[in-house]
Amino acid sequence: MFRAIAAALCLAAAASAQTPCSGVYFDDLAPNTLFTATNQPYASRGVTITTNGCQPFGGNPSVVASPSGALPNPPSPPHCLASPFGDPIGDCCVIIRFSTPQRFVRLQVASDFWNPPANTPAPALTVAAHHASGPVLISNTVSLAKLSGAIVPNPKLMWDTVQFDAGNCIISEVRVCVVRGAGGLPMTQAFYIDSIEWGSDTTPPQVALFFPAEKTCVCDGNLFVSGRLCDPEDCGPLTGTLALRPIVSGATTTPPYTTIATFTGQFCTTSVLFNGSLSPTTFPDGEYLLRFTGTNACGLTATDDRVIIIDRTPPALQVTCPTVNQIVCGNLPVLGTVSDRCTVSWTVEIAASGGPWVQVGSGATTTPGASFSGAFATIPTASFPNGNYQVRVIATDSCGHTSSHPLLRIIIDNTPPHARITSPLSCNYICESRQTQVMGFIADANLRSWRLEYRMCNGPFNTSSGAAVWTTIATGTNPVGNLGTGVPGLIALWDNCNLGRCPYILRLTAEDGCDRCPAGSGPGNITVTYQCGNLGHPSDLNGDGAIDFNDFLAFLNFFNVPCPPCP
Repeated sequence: MFRAIAAALCLAAAASAQTPCSGVYFDDLAPNTLFTATNQPYASRGVTITTNGCQPFGGNPSVVASPSGALPNPPSPPHCLASPFGDPIGDCCVIIRFSTPQRFVRLQVASDFWNPPANTPAPALTVAAHHASGPVLISNTVSLAKLSGAIVPNPKLMWDTVQFDAGNCIISEVRVCVVRGAGGLPMTQAFYIDSIEWGSDTTPPQVALFFPAEKTCVCDGNLFVSGRLCDPEDCGPLTGTLALRPIVSGATTTPPYTTIATFTGQFCTTSVLFNGSLSPTTFPDGEYLLRFTGTNACGLTATDDRVIIIDRTPPALQVTCPTVNQIVCGNLPVLGTVSDRCTVSWTVEIAASGGPWVQVGSGATTTPGASFSGAFATIPTASFPNGNYQVRVIATDSCGHTSSHPLLRIIIDNTPPHARITSPLSCNYICESRQTQVMGFIADANLRSWRLEYRMCNGPFNTSSGAAVWTTIATGTNPVGNLGTGVPGLIALWDNCNLGRCPYILRLTAEDGCDRCPAGSGPGNITVTYQCGNLGHPSDLNGDGAIDFNDFLAFLNFFNVPCPPCP
């Protein structure tokens, strides 16, 4: 019969009716199809049907159109299974066997009586569920009747629904047998079976992945998976699959799954699901969704998913500062970027030429796939003597893959330049009408530049800051003088003509080649030295540029006049 009608009748017959996992309804078979030892149309569904003690017509049940007036009465052609027809069939049983034990079985039965009282139900059939080992588990005697009277058709057979729920999957067969009446005579000349359903598992299996955890890195494609596949109701075969599909950012379609393992049967304790190496061709580096799927005999499915990261590649590492042969000083940040599909850690080390490596810093990312950009560490260069050093940065991901930036040679120089003016002497007078030699020393192992400047007492001032304006005399990049021999050199010729008789200040600034990070952010070590003096002759008291009687008069004018005391 059609399933919907059969299910409706079953629900009407028993409020506790179960949902079947599977069923056979005979409508897919042609009338007169025989069930024999060599012909079992439903064997592929796990069901065979035979007879015992049925003599007429070879004792084989056959598919027939439902008897006239039978209930249920769906649209034509409704088919059912008929027992062998004829007399005697008193010992006749139709045996329904299941290839795997079931918990729940339900079927419909009807009987064509010999001479029963009209409209009076009478015992006609016994329907018994048997344990896998043979004994009867549950037995029902079905009372059926032929209905007559003001009905169409007349008479009409009564159908009944019989169901068994053993609580566990232990029903291996169901037998439908004829009941004998008074004098041992059979109560029926034929009976019918329809809508055999079984299973009744309404709960999906229990599926769990215990390892790997979410976002676990699968190093070099070596995947280990443990989990559990369990179905407490244990009705019919339980199957499982373990599959992977890539996670593609921005993809408009979902890539297909690739199965890496299959399972049959249940394992309710933690078990190894997979332990092997994934092909880099099939599973290149990247993120994947690992899915464990369990399916029971009723087709109910459960899944458990994990995102995993396949990683066979070392971290991507770049150091942007310091650069090769960079002269450095102060606190030096080591700048760069590092990224990896997994988490990554790094160390920064420094070593003098030929010396041991000393770790000066370390760090790590905490999220798989996160990149880092910034200072890997800061080197306190003042803690190391001036000289040549090498710096290395080593990055290691959680799989142990290592990347190392090429060694960086740096020069530590924390010593400011030597800058000193030896001539003209401090507080001395020089004539303002000629070029004056400015002598001294400028020296450094890594000299970058120097600048000589002057400022006059009557020079212009920067009113915005209140600082005097300095005028450049000369600049340079080369050392001046010889500190080793103590012989000063010519720093510059100062053309002080027409500057006027006035005090002056000379400023000598020297900067070495020390750099910072980012490269070029400087400044280097700087030395600033000052020298003060006066332009003009010390005897030119009135400042007219000539030494004459007027200067003598000026002297007499101030002779023996003391300076005012300090306040």
